[in-house]
Parts: sequence; C-alpha cells; structure tokens
Amino acid sequence: MLIKELKHLLCYGADDQISLIKSDDMKASAQITYSDVSTSAITTLIADSPNPIFILGEDRTTIISSNESGLSGRPGLDLTGKSIQQVLYNYNTCEPEVPVYYCDTWYKTDTKYFNFLGSEYLKVTLTLLSDHISEDTLKTTQDLIAILLHRFRSPLTAIQGYSDIISLKADSNGQQKYLDKINRGTEHISGILDEFESLIIDENEEQRDMIKIRSLLNELISAHKESVQKRIHFRAPENASILGSKEKIRKILCLLVENALEHSKDPESPIMISVRNSHTFEISNRGKAISREKAEEIFKPFITSRSDKTGIGLTLAQLLAKKLGATIHLKSGEENNITFVLNLPPKYMTVHSS
Repeated sequence: MLIKELKHLLCYGADDQISLIKSDDMKASAQITYSDVSTSAITTLIADSPNPIFILGEDRTTIISSNESGLSGRPGLDLTGKSIQQVLYNYNTCEPEVPVYYCDTWYKTDTKYFNFLGSEYLKVTLTLLSDHISEDTLKTTQDLIAILLHRFRSPLTAIQGYSDIISLKADSNGQQKYLDKINRGTEHISGILDEFESLIIDENEEQRDMIKIRSLLNELISAHKESVQKRIHFRAPENASILGSKEKIRKILCLLVENALEHSKDPESPIMISVRNSHTFEISNRGKAISREKAEEIFKPFITSRSDKTGIGLTLAQLLAKKLGATIHLKSGEENNITFVLNLPPKYMTVHSS
C-alpha cells in the first residue's frame, strides 16, 4: 500500500493533498531510519523512467536520489548530496520555462512537490526539448530548396544580364524607368533565394573568439540605419566577454532583432536586448502575446503573418543556435511584450576583464 501511494504521489504531486504517515510497522525496525526507507522506496520507483529524474530534499536544493537516466548511464557516478544547480546548468525554480543544460543536451523541467513519511520532497523531471523542426522535415525542405535554387538561379541571372545590356542602350527616361523596376524585382528575388540558400549551407567548423559583449551589441546596432538605431537599446554587464563563435552569435542576434523590428506594435516602439550572466540574451519588443498554439509552430520554416517575408528567420536562428549547442525559446507570461531568449551552453565560458 505504501509503495502504491508513493507511486501516485510521484506521478501527480502534492496537489492531490495526499500525505503518508509513518506507520507502526515501520517503527518496529530499529535498524532502518525513516529517511533510509523514504530514499530507498523513491529510488526504486523512479529507476525505470526513461527521463532523467532528480529528487530534492526538504531544502529543495540538495539531491537525495536520481535514476539511471539521471546518471546518463555512467555507473559509479553519485549525485547524492550535490546541489541541483551544480548538476543542471541554467536551473531556475522561479522560471520553469527556462531550459536547463545537462550532459550536452537541453531539457525542459517539470517539477512536482510531494509529502512522504512526514517529509516534503521535490521531484524534478527532465524532458528533451521538442525539435521545432524535425531532422526529416529539415532534410526534405533542404532538398526542395536545392532544386528550386538550381531552377531559378540560371534564368534569373540571364534576366539580370540582358536587363543590364538593354540599360546601356536605353534611349529614353521612360525605358530606363521600366528597366529599373525590372532590376529591383530581380534583386528582390535574388535576396529571397539567398535567404533560402542559408538554410542548406553547411557552416564551417566553429571558431573560438574572445567576444566583448557590449562591443558586439554596438556593432550589431550600428549596422542599421540611424532611425532604427535609435529604437534598439541594450543592457549588458560591463567588461564582460565570452569565448565562442562571434560570427554565429552575431548572426543569431541579428535574426532575432530583425524579427523584433518586423513584429513590433508600431514603427517607433523600442527593441530591448538584455544580457544576463553573459550567456543568456533576451530580445524583446512590444506586441500582442503569442498563443501557446502558435508558439509551437513559430520556429518552423515558412511560418509568417507577412506576405513580403519568407518566414525562415526564426528557423535559421534556431538552426544556427543548435550548431552552437545553444537553444532559443519564447518567453511565456508576457502580455504586451514578445521576448525570445538565446541560451548559450556552458562551453561559452564567461570572462570578466579588468
């Protein structure tokens, strides 16, 4: 009966208001403490879960038990007594939607409180972050794009070439006006094809640069025209640097800022880049909250509410992040702001210069 009720608690948590009391049968054994019984029973019940599980003690910080998945299949590894923050990178009980990094993988966390034998415990279960775009879907999309690029590039190059030749022989302003329209149209199509091509280019091996964060953000902002520069603001630690791929991080941040500019509530509303702990970048803009249903689709390619856009910016940002071992998620619980968060992995060590 004891094990059955504990199993219910581990599955459903303390919301069901079930609390187990120390029984007379258990008091009869002088050799086994209540703590020993609790830990042993809990360990037995979580052992077969395919997901990593950690049980925290009453201080809600110290690990008292974990399953084989929580040990990542490494026999002899003992996490008992360690702080959950030492084991799970980026763990934050105040922000449960924030992904955590464990053994080279990003997870989402699910936490449940339960009472057992008069003590309160916290169960932390890790679940793999669902890929916003599956590998099969990505491969099919890349193959289709490769075919389209081949089919469109050749005739487009011919149109641009003949337009340039005709432009040299144009004998009136009227003719040149129409040729200019043709050139703008072909340049627009060429730009769209370049965007598509970025989805199929295999990036070179990652470089390791010393990146001064404030300098990187200033470079990013200065790349925009002056009217846009006035809208973009940032908060970042003084003299903080990270070791990593500057070009890839800059590209990801550029894509997230462009997305914020395109989906702002009005053309003058500010964009805020906030840097926390040098490895978490938040890009926020004012706008209507994104529903949970749309949030599930938002990183998939060709999802856009604008007819003049391709809808691959966020897809590309997430793919680049994945190549860095990073991840991007949409921050929840904000009604008048839209915030995307880039989380860098621990290998992007923080360096504070003097």
